Amino acid sequence: CVIMLSNVRDNSVFEIGQKIMSIMGNQTYNTPKKLGIDTKQEAYLTGLYQSKDSYFYILANDNQLIFKETNQGDGILFTESNTKFYIDNNNGDRIFFNFKPDSNTKNPVLQIIIKDKIVKKAKKVNNNFLWGITGDATKNGWDGPDIKLTPSKSNKNILEARNIQLKSGQIKFRANNEWTLELGINDDNQLVQYGRNISVEAGTYDIIFDISPGYFDTLA
Repeated sequence: CVIMLSNVRDNSVFEIGQKIMSIMGNQTYNTPKKLGIDTKQEAYLTGLYQSKDSYFYILANDNQLIFKETNQGDGILFTESNTKFYIDNNNGDRIFFNFKPDSNTKNPVLQIIIKDKIVKKAKKVNNNFLWGITGDATKNGWDGPDIKLTPSKSNKNILEARNIQLKSGQIKFRANNEWTLELGINDDNQLVQYGRNISVEAGTYDIIFDISPGYFDTLA
């Protein structure tokens, strides 16, 4: 009996588990390729993608892509090429994430492929995940719609909301008015994925959210 414990919330642990079982059984196995993608390609691929029935969040950290899907799993994508990635699920199926250029826009289209069949298509709709602020300190409460954070005119890596009225209560940052991608604080008052609610006092606020390269480290 083999029990695997992981301190990350992603499906890539299945890939590791299968390799461990192969080693223990003296079976042939292949290790995932270590192919990094450059900064320009990261910027092209990362962002919010919309399919017919869900959203995909494609992030980057340390030259690797990470995916999250609405109400579904998430995980590190292993690299096949700079436009093709994969992950194995718990059934042993290899799921490919194939990025293709859209003929109508400059944004890529994501194809999800299982057993040579395209099972989902999603178009990139936003580079910055449509970040916003939710919570009982906001006018609309935890159910939203959220207070929108929009790019600064002087720096596209700065998202902001100016002269925002907040009540005494709690807030969190989340993307696209849903909880797939959200940020709270840890014991060091740093923004982290799945962190605690942020307490605020009643007042008028300018809220600045810096998404300069490196902030994705928080979300991985």
